[in-house]
Amino acid sequence: MRPRREFIDWIIRVATLDDAGPCEKLLTESYSELLPQAYDDDMLSTALPLLTIPKEDLLTCGTWYIVIHPETNEFVGCGGWTMRASGPAGHLTEEPHPHLRLFATHPDWTRRGIGKRIWKKIQTDVSERLGPSTVLEVLALLTAKDFYASLGFVLVKDLDIEFSTGCRFPIFLMRREPPMVPPRKERINWIIRAATLEDTAPCEKLLTESYSQLLPQDYDHETLSKALPILTTPHEDLLTCGTWYVVQHPETKDFVGCGGWTMRASGPAADLTEAPCPHLRHFATHPEWTRRGIGQMLWQQIIRDVSKAVGLGPSTVLEVFSSLTAKDFYGKFGFVAIKHLHIEFSTDCKFPVILMRREP
Repeated sequence: MRPRREFIDWIIRVATLDDAGPCEKLLTESYSELLPQAYDDDMLSTALPLLTIPKEDLLTCGTWYIVIHPETNEFVGCGGWTMRASGPAGHLTEEPHPHLRLFATHPDWTRRGIGKRIWKKIQTDVSERLGPSTVLEVLALLTAKDFYASLGFVLVKDLDIEFSTGCRFPIFLMRREPPMVPPRKERINWIIRAATLEDTAPCEKLLTESYSQLLPQDYDHETLSKALPILTTPHEDLLTCGTWYVVQHPETKDFVGCGGWTMRASGPAADLTEAPCPHLRHFATHPEWTRRGIGQMLWQQIIRDVSKAVGLGPSTVLEVFSSLTAKDFYGKFGFVAIKHLHIEFSTDCKFPVILMRREP
């Protein structure tokens, strides 16, 4: 079995007609191993030859993707979307919603974020072309119900696809409605202050609630089960440095955000830095209060600190060890990826991160 903790920067691209052969091989290897968990041999002997052939409409639509290993160039995943379902399933849908189509991951590479990587690409596509409030559907295999549920899809009804051979193949119609979000226009005058040792427990609670919800987008369960207890414990050097901050709701006093900086990285990440420059440390926002300017406010506080600090000033280079999930957040502030690294929390827990840097 291949090692599970190595970070791999998968290649994702649009499928073409030239990919028909390797896609069929991938679908056959994936479905032959996974589908017997839910379908009997007689049914699969008829259905598999039909399910594992990627149709021309997928290979030419421009929104069905393949994922490739960057070193071996082997096909490890596929999936995408089209404006409508097609084939023998096309008439089963209730409304003309965009549909997710023909997802698969090679059995050797499950739980490595491949499906989530394709899902992120689909979300970007749909948001740019149709808008973020678009309803999505999928005709899910019985074995894939939990995967799609993890993306926010809910079961609508049980159905059967009737293939031309007469085989009736059970599936689920699942739907994802636009997420309901609280009103965002109310202005809140957040309280920001330097953290103290007395904030240990509420900070740990905040970090746990934030990371437990956000990090599973990019890390597998095995990695998180070992890393989260370490990541969600704010260490004394942060709580006493004077430049690591907590953000509180002005009415409830709930802890809704945290983050800051220190002159150097510390802990198991300290040896991974290339230059002795200040580091951003341990950012988090409570899931109920994302996109409310909390991270931006913490960043502005850091800029003020660094500009005034003795020996630093506005031309100071800053670095951060970003989680895979936070790369885009730091990118908004001018940080660029330098390299992918692993922080070794213990002999059996190596946590993938991205070293990012912001030049003046």
